[in-house]
Amino acid sequence: MIDVTQVFLPLLKAAPAGRIINISSAVGSLTLASDASTSIHKLQASGYQASKSAVNMFTIKLAAELEGTSITVNAVNPGWVDTSFGGGGGNRTVQVGVARTVELATSDALTDSGTFSDIDGIVPW
Repeated sequence: MIDVTQVFLPLLKAAPAGRIINISSAVGSLTLASDASTSIHKLQASGYQASKSAVNMFTIKLAAELEGTSITVNAVNPGWVDTSFGGGGGNRTVQVGVARTVELATSDALTDSGTFSDIDGIVPW
């Protein structure tokens, strides 16, 4: 992900506006993972959780690096989407899971950068 983003940055910088949207997960939230009252605190998926935390940090650092440019960088939590990849039984349809990503990718007025959100709003880092 980082290598691909770095390769495409010159093209994004040459464009009138660019959007980088990293797909993360609420399980990558350090805030939720450290709160004993959440289901994420109890989850035992250390490798997956660590990889999503890394996505979040990359989002924060790249957004800071590109501050003042026409490129926004955000992370999205699609939630547990009902797909075979997610093990089935997810509580969100594909349409709901992708909605925030599409919104960030297509909004002409978007100025927010360095955020972590889902269809319901901000997800804590």
